Amino acid sequence: MTLQEMQKLKEDVAKMQALVNEISARVDRGIAEAMAEETHSAPEPFSFESIVSINLPLNDFKGKKPTGLFLPGRPRVNLGTWKQVAVELLKDCINDPDRKAKLYALRGTASGRNRVFVDAVPDTMRSPAEISRNLFVECHYDTATLLHVVLHILLKSVGYDYSQVNVALKNS
Repeated sequence: MTLQEMQKLKEDVAKMQALVNEISARVDRGIAEAMAEETHSAPEPFSFESIVSINLPLNDFKGKKPTGLFLPGRPRVNLGTWKQVAVELLKDCINDPDRKAKLYALRGTASGRNRVFVDAVPDTMRSPAEISRNLFVECHYDTATLLHVVLHILLKSVGYDYSQVNVALKNS
């Protein structure tokens, strides 16, 4: 290798090192911004509500009215019924193609004593809610049962982590 080739190689290495340093600095800035957003985006309740984890015992939600939903990395979603909470959770779940495919595979197979939980058509459901094209969920349940079906049967079976989900409840 000639002296000229070695100098050229040394210059190329210096340019690559400069690019690596720039990328590293950008990643560090991105991490710092993401951490700042997480600390500033903690759910803030309105004066008429309390914010609780969706992981409370399901009977704790009976008789309570939801006012908002806090999904990780997303802004607050204002809503007023448990059916809307269920639909919003399932819509967030299907943002991931793998979980969406798993949820679609449950259509017509996951069922209780009398009704299927999810299906391709709403015909056999008493109170269907459309999650996506050819995906409906039965919502004609009391609060605790609806949350049990959505959280513990549907979302858990497709691998959706709802441990960081919070719900705003209207104070009594």
